[in-house]
Amino acid sequence: MATTPLTPGSPGTPVTPGSPGAPVAPGNSHAAPNPAALERRTVVVEAPRTSALTSVGRRLSRRRWFLVAGLLSTVLPAVVLALLRDAEYRAEAVVVLRTTLIDDLTFGDLDVADQEDLAERRVQNEISYLQGDLVRGQVELNLGSSDVPRAEGIAAAGDTIVVRVEAETAELAQLVANTYADAYVAARASQIERLTQEATARLQMWLAEGEEVIARIEAQNAADGQTPERVAEIERLVAELTGLAAVLERLQLAQALDLRPAEVIADASSGNDVGSADLLRVLIAALAVGLALGLVSAVVVDVVDDVIRTGDDLARAYTGARPYALVPDDPSAANGTAALRRSQDPASVAYRVLRNQVLATSGPHQVVQITSITEGDGATTIAANLGVALAEHGGSVVVVDLDLRTPRIHTVFGVDGTLGLVDVLAGDLLDLALLPLDERLQVLAAGTVPPDPTSLVAGPGLERLVDELRRRFDHVVIDTPPLESADDAALVAPLGDLVLLVVGAGTTSARQLHRATSRFDELNVAVDGYVLNRALLRRSIGRRRLDRPTL
Repeated sequence: MATTPLTPGSPGTPVTPGSPGAPVAPGNSHAAPNPAALERRTVVVEAPRTSALTSVGRRLSRRRWFLVAGLLSTVLPAVVLALLRDAEYRAEAVVVLRTTLIDDLTFGDLDVADQEDLAERRVQNEISYLQGDLVRGQVELNLGSSDVPRAEGIAAAGDTIVVRVEAETAELAQLVANTYADAYVAARASQIERLTQEATARLQMWLAEGEEVIARIEAQNAADGQTPERVAEIERLVAELTGLAAVLERLQLAQALDLRPAEVIADASSGNDVGSADLLRVLIAALAVGLALGLVSAVVVDVVDDVIRTGDDLARAYTGARPYALVPDDPSAANGTAALRRSQDPASVAYRVLRNQVLATSGPHQVVQITSITEGDGATTIAANLGVALAEHGGSVVVVDLDLRTPRIHTVFGVDGTLGLVDVLAGDLLDLALLPLDERLQVLAAGTVPPDPTSLVAGPGLERLVDELRRRFDHVVIDTPPLESADDAALVAPLGDLVLLVVGAGTTSARQLHRATSRFDELNVAVDGYVLNRALLRRSIGRRRLDRPTL
């Protein structure tokens, strides 16, 4: 059910006098709280524990635009280049190598290991031969053109060579691949035939010369008689000639059978479009490079950028920093006086959490000082809404504007700020300066802006005023100026019970947070809690960021 706004002149939440939750008059500072209020005071909200992996994932998710930029910087150019390139078609013919008699005669005596090494070198030699000028010239001659794509030889399983050709049309790729394969087989066959003929002629010459030698030895035997040496020489020559004759016979048989050194076992079919496959490979490579580039950029920026945006950032920036509340931006509740407009609004819930955290503090918490690091972090908004939340809970509350340089509390609540704290310290009556907004909520504006605010804050009159407010009210919320604009907040801190430092999400850096806490440390004053304003909340607000503050 919606909570009635606490606005100037409104009676506040309708209650029956004496009932639970009834307002406590300003002078009744020791009224006993009702049981429901006591129960609410025990509520303490703790930040959920997150694993290191989850924390890293959240940090990188904030830098997701670097990932997107990295991917776009590589993928888009790759796609454009792939689409602008001419279409290419690929055709492949398959040629198998066969061992010829010339090979056996040349390398037949090698052992197994040497033959395996020889086979590999033979395939590479054949690929070089296929891609050489001799076969190329024959292809150009057969096709009648010198503007012919070149073939690529690829070693396949065993003694198999794939003849690959890429061209601008499927038909041309198929034609050139088949022509290359046929020209290579024909050229190798012609080469082997020539070598076979040369070997045959050489063997025939050796046989004729051997027979002449044998004839001369036999003639000497007939004239002079046989000798053991001549008989042995004739036997040796006959054995050699017999081996040569066997080889000659095999060569002649190979010529008759036309045993070729290579054969086309698969003609090239119609060329396949390789553009899509190339595009896929290019895209995969571009995605990998872009993702790596984006990740590196995200990590570098995350390390360099120490701006606090989430509760995790706050915990990392300052060890022991415990957020009392994470207050989101809420555009739906902007442009109005301080109030808890709807009971389940993210900002309203956050202010109630802040209130419960203050009330659950084990030590004194009557006087709560709200300050920030820089102008615009939202300390005044937090102070005003905390005062409203405390008044909603029960008990008398006064919100004090101690930002004597740029006072804004009277503007937030929509009241006259002519008379205020400065005037009380100058001798005016406190009762005249207090502006009642509700039976439980009053405002003490800053009043006339003094020429030297720091001297006024450091004077003894302020301490007496705070003591008087302690006697009159259950809760005193003091809005003080940012630490980077003046030392007023640090000087006021010893007068209060709790010091809450407002950190502007997305504007405050870890270095600024360290400087602020160090200033309090110099005065031996501890910062009791932190309020992350305009925080990026996930689970509580459905993973969306609200953009404007709740007043």
